[in-house]
Amino acid sequence: MTAKKVLLALLVCAAMSLTACSDHGGVTLEKDQALSAELAELRQNGGSVSLYELTGGDWDSVYVSHQPVSRDYIEREVGGKIDMDETFMQQGNILVFLKNGEVARATYIIPDLLQPGEYSSSVRITADGYPALLQMSD
Repeated sequence: MTAKKVLLALLVCAAMSLTACSDHGGVTLEKDQALSAELAELRQNGGSVSLYELTGGDWDSVYVSHQPVSRDYIEREVGGKIDMDETFMQQGNILVFLKNGEVARATYIIPDLLQPGEYSSSVRITADGYPALLQMSD
């Protein structure tokens, strides 16, 4: 093999490696500051509200993570790709919204205010007021 061919092969391998590392694909995980603030206010003041009313969008179920949690674990749980770090280490919850079993949106809130689990779009979040924790019921 000539030096040019070896160099070209190395460049192709390097480019493929960089591409694989830079974009995992799937729906991008984004911070939802507004939802974080609304849930903190609900916990502080008490009340009850539908998660769907708070988030809007087109979804029929939501997966709420515990933390810390790995991307691989979440992807296995929801059956789709999430573009995020290998491990979510923040003190918060990841919410993956699904429509007909397909990942529609992925967000996270800080701090962790929600109970991990899978819920339908009719899930309600209730709080008796601070220091009571938020309760979720389908």
